[in-house]
Amino acid sequence: MVPLLLVVGATAFSLLFVEGLARLKEIARSDYLKPIILSQKPVQDIMYRSSDVLGWEHVPGVMGVNRLGFRNPYYPVKKANGVLRTLLIGDSLAEAYGKPLSEIIQAEGRSDQQWELWNLGVAGYNIHQYANLLPSGLQYNPDHVVVFFCLNDLQTHIPLLHKSDSGLVVLRWRRQSVRLPLSGIFWERSALYRMLAARYLKKVEAKHNEVPTMSREAASDIQLGRIQDATKNKGIPLVAFIFPYLKPLSEYTRKEMENYELLKKLLDSRQIRYFDLHGKMDEASLVSKRVVPGDQIHFSEAAAYEPMQIVYSQLRSELGFSRRSGKDL
Repeated sequence: MVPLLLVVGATAFSLLFVEGLARLKEIARSDYLKPIILSQKPVQDIMYRSSDVLGWEHVPGVMGVNRLGFRNPYYPVKKANGVLRTLLIGDSLAEAYGKPLSEIIQAEGRSDQQWELWNLGVAGYNIHQYANLLPSGLQYNPDHVVVFFCLNDLQTHIPLLHKSDSGLVVLRWRRQSVRLPLSGIFWERSALYRMLAARYLKKVEAKHNEVPTMSREAASDIQLGRIQDATKNKGIPLVAFIFPYLKPLSEYTRKEMENYELLKKLLDSRQIRYFDLHGKMDEASLVSKRVVPGDQIHFSEAAAYEPMQIVYSQLRSELGFSRRSGKDL
């Protein structure tokens, strides 16, 4: 009996020790896993759910999300005559700034034409998710598509959401058909399980010749091409907006500057019309416009109206977007 207890105790201690090492390794660096926080609990758990195609998505009908899962008032799916419909895609920038942009549109738009802003923005999304999401938005017959690009959108992974105590975990480079064995509580509680699952998935993907060897530039260009092709095939104008980090351009890190230059390069190479918000606002005041001091991406609710006024002006005055029937704004 005693030897058995010793074996059980030694095994349990060994597993706990290895689990501890796995957690330290996961904290230090992970090539396959990374934690992200879309919002603070319990909002995060209420507002988002898992999606096989998108990784995660809005839960329809909660926290300002309409019954279709979009962050805008519910509009009739069938577009009435004289209605101009804009489809907005992006991450938390679109999710958060769609409301002030919509308010500006309604306050300053032409009285003889209704302008609907359909806001498909979802926190945490990257260019892969934009491309996966767009077809579902195009079914609503938009007159043009607008993409809000944050400088961290060019990622080389296809995301998958798993809920955990530390937030939402994104699993990189997953085959859509692969399912993790013994997932659920093991995924949530054990870094050792996550490490073993990651190795298992790498072997599966290698077997199917899907090892992630593609560069970030090439992978992002493919997704950008999907977005461009989807709109072009339906004859829908596409325009992008590049949002700055909330600090002077001279203070960008090398990585941040690389992201900025790469995004412009990809848009230029595909001849996609875009507007760069760098230089459109007073650089010295950008830091003061942050929603919290450490957040260099998100404008505060009050400060968001400034960039949205610029976006509105570009859409209305410079682009001269028209309905496919030919009527200008």
